[in-house]
Amino acid sequence: MADVKKLLAFLVRDFRGDEAAADKVDRNWATWSQFEAEETTTAAARHEEDLLYLRAMIASAVADGHVDIEEKRRILARLDSSDLGDLERRFIIAELEDPTPIHALSGKVSGPGMARRVYAASLAAIVVDNAAERDYLHSLAERLGLDNATVAEIHRRFGAPLPSDPLTA
Repeated sequence: MADVKKLLAFLVRDFRGDEAAADKVDRNWATWSQFEAEETTTAAARHEEDLLYLRAMIASAVADGHVDIEEKRRILARLDSSDLGDLERRFIIAELEDPTPIHALSGKVSGPGMARRVYAASLAAIVVDNAAERDYLHSLAERLGLDNATVAEIHRRFGAPLPSDPLTA
């Protein structure tokens, strides 16, 4: 699997097409990549964990629920011109076409530390700028069993509004 940051940057810049949001996500990346890092016992387990984080990022990026035909064409064209490998391209296309649902994401979480990292990865991938993204984060926190204090701390570390806060433009 490719570099997680490289895939995230592609998703934000080319899926969202929003350079200002991409800059904010780049700043968030430094926070997420250091977020409660833990040693994983095997390379295979680390790979599975990285896939879970990528799926969480993609699911949050498409949380507003619509990818129209023009957006798909733009994404595919950018994928063709990117330096991502074939495996990474197929992974992104498959996840964009059929994002992993919250219940499947939360079902792969093995403890409270991983739950916090999945939520943090989801938050790192977006700029919460619509009700659908806010609702998605709220639902994800509930499914992951995160309490309000934990969610507030993650948002504070990212400098992001809480999912329950009114949207700021």
